[in-house]
Amino acid sequence: MLTQPFMKPSDDLFQLIQSLTKGEKRHFRLTASLQKGKKQYLRLFDAIEQMEQYDEPALKQQFGNERFVRQFNVAKGYLYNLILKSLRGCYADYNANAQAKDMLKSIAILFEKGLTPQAAKLVQKLLALASEHGLQLALIEALYWQGKVDDRLLRTEEGVTQNFTELYAAVEQYRTALVAEESLFRIRLALPDDAPRTAGQLAEASGWMEQIVAIGKAAPNSLNVQFWGLLGRFLFSIGEQDLVAAHNAIARLVLMFEQHPAWCRERAGSYMMALHNLAASQRMLYDEEGLEMTIAKMRHSTELICAETRPVGLHLRTYLFLTTCLHRLRLLNRMGEFHQATLLAPQINQGIEEYGNHLPDELTHAYHLALAESYFGAGQYRQALEYNNRVLASPPPELRRLAWENARLFNLMIHYELGNIELIEHLIRSAYRYFSQQPNQTQFHRIVLSCFRRLLRMRTPQELQAIFDRTQQELALLRLDPYESSMQEVHRFGLWLAAKTTGENLGELSRKEYDVAKHYYQQLLRQQQEGDQNMGGQPAEFQTAAMEYPSVA
Repeated sequence: MLTQPFMKPSDDLFQLIQSLTKGEKRHFRLTASLQKGKKQYLRLFDAIEQMEQYDEPALKQQFGNERFVRQFNVAKGYLYNLILKSLRGCYADYNANAQAKDMLKSIAILFEKGLTPQAAKLVQKLLALASEHGLQLALIEALYWQGKVDDRLLRTEEGVTQNFTELYAAVEQYRTALVAEESLFRIRLALPDDAPRTAGQLAEASGWMEQIVAIGKAAPNSLNVQFWGLLGRFLFSIGEQDLVAAHNAIARLVLMFEQHPAWCRERAGSYMMALHNLAASQRMLYDEEGLEMTIAKMRHSTELICAETRPVGLHLRTYLFLTTCLHRLRLLNRMGEFHQATLLAPQINQGIEEYGNHLPDELTHAYHLALAESYFGAGQYRQALEYNNRVLASPPPELRRLAWENARLFNLMIHYELGNIELIEHLIRSAYRYFSQQPNQTQFHRIVLSCFRRLLRMRTPQELQAIFDRTQQELALLRLDPYESSMQEVHRFGLWLAAKTTGENLGELSRKEYDVAKHYYQQLLRQQQEGDQNMGGQPAEFQTAAMEYPSVA
C-alpha cells in the first residue's frame, strides 16, 4: 500500500510570532483582551512565544485535552490571521501610505452608505496627502474616486476632460517610474556584484542606462524617476569602474532624500539603503573619515525614524549592521590592519545571529569570507579556515555564487600556509572539476589553480620562488583586463603572491598599496571638485601604481 510522504508541519506561525517586537505583542494582547469568552488562542500564542525552535508534537501534547487540537491547523490559521489583523491596526497610521489605504477604505464605506458629500471631503484630503508624499498609486485611486463622488464633475464635457486628463497623467507618471525601476534592475542583472564584466554585459547595461537617462529628462520633476535614475547611475558606474562617478551619483541621491523630508519619511528603508551604498563608495575610494561620518548619520537616522513600534525598524537596523561591520571590516583588510579587523568578529557573529533572516546568503558569505581574510592576514590560519569553511559548508547558491567560489580558491591558500599538501591535491582536483563545468569560468580561476598545481611539484626554495614569480607576471597581465581586474579575489591573491615573492609582511604590503590607492583617488576627487575638465586620463605619476591594485573592491 502506498503511503503519503511525511510533511513537515508549517512553522509560519512560529516565525511570525518570533518576529514580533515587544510593542507588537503588547498591542496583540490588548486587542485580544477586548474579546469575550475563553481565549485558547492566547494560550497557544504564549506557548509558541516561549519556544526557541518550533516543535508541533510538543504543542499538541501540551494542549492534548483541548478541543482545538483536533483541528490544529485551523487553530494555527485562526491565530495567524488574528496577529496580522492586530498588526494592521497597530500600524494603521504609522506613515502616509498606511493612512492613504485606510482613507480609501473609509471612502468606499461612506460611498456605499450614500454619504457622498462626506466621501468627497475625504477624497480631497487623500489627494493632498498623496501629492505631498509622492504616493502615485494612492493618487491614481483618489482621482478615480473623485469622479465617482462628484456626480456633477462627470456630467459636463469640461469635467470629464479634466478628470480623465488628470487620471491619465497620474497613470503615465506611475508607468514612467516603473520603466525606470525596471531599467535599474536590468542593469543590476547585467552587471553582477564583484564579478568580471564582459564587453557584452557592459553594452547591455549601457542600453538600459541610456533609457533611464532619457526617462529622467522627460520627467525631471518626478522624485521617483530621479531616485531610480541616480541608483542606476551608481550601479552602472561601479560596473564601468568609474568610482568617482558612482560616488557622485549616490551622494546626490542621499541629498535628494534629505531635501524632501516628507518623501523621505515614506521611504525610510530606501534612504538607509542609499546611505549604505554611499558608505560602500567611500570605502572603495579609501575615505575612512567619510565612511565614519556616514555610519554616524545612519545610526542617528535609525534612532530617529526607527522606534520599536515601526514595522520597518528591523530592516533599518539590518542596513546599519551591514554598513557598520561589513564596510569597516573590508576597509581594515585593505589597510592591512588585520588584527584590528579580527576584533570585529564577536560583533559580526552576534549581528548575523540577530539579523540573519534578513540577510541573503551572499552577504552572510561575504562576512565570513572577509573575516577569513582578516585572520589569514593576522597569521591565524586555523581561525581563517573556520570562517572560510562556514561559506563552503553550504551548497553553492543558484545566484551570486562568487563569494562561495572565491572561498574555494582561498581554501587553497589557507591549507598551503597550514602545510596540508596532501589535502591540497584533492582540493585542486575537486576545484578543477567544478570550475570546468561553469559557463563563467575566468582566467583568474585558471591562474590560481595552475599555480597551486605547479607548487605541489616543486621541492627547492628556488623552484618555489620561480613559480611565485611566474604567477605574479601572469596576474600583472590579468590586471590589465578591464573585465577581470575588478574582482576582489585578484587583489587578495596578488598580495599573497607579492608577500611570498618579496618576503615582506602581508600587512605592510597592504598598507603600502592602500596609501598609494588612497592618494590616487583623493587626487581624482580634488580634480572633480575643482571642475577640472581634463580628468579623462590617469595622472602620469600614478599610471604604474594604478595597475597594481584593482579599482573596485
